[in-house]
Amino acid sequence: MKVCACPPPPPTPRSSLVSTVSSVSLREPCISILSTVIAKLTCAILTLLSAEVGATLGVLIGAFAGLKTEKGFLHGAITGAANGVILSKKILEILLATWDSDDTVIACFFSLLDSVACVMSRRRHPQRFNPTKIDAEESE
Repeated sequence: MKVCACPPPPPTPRSSLVSTVSSVSLREPCISILSTVIAKLTCAILTLLSAEVGATLGVLIGAFAGLKTEKGFLHGAITGAANGVILSKKILEILLATWDSDDTVIACFFSLLDSVACVMSRRRHPQRFNPTKIDAEESE
């Protein structure tokens, strides 16, 4: 039995597209764009999950509260779901603002408490968290 050693295949030439993409000048913008897309997608998923949890908790709490009032179970559940979504959205906005900014955490925490108190007391126009307003007040 005779064994033949096959010669290795000839090296394939690199295509111009592969060499262009592998260059550093195009790799950095592609990574930057990919990073931005991933960050936006993560933010969207967090918003969706937060709203879903808020709506679920709002439905449960609103339904139990609706049983005790004249409006009824269904009205309480619908109102609770809407309030739960609004509250969870505000909480997520404040958390993302805290994550992205260099402002004091205490001011953000008080803003969160104000949002919760606003939803609980059903005020129509809550005071918005404004970091520039806080900075202006601190400088005076």
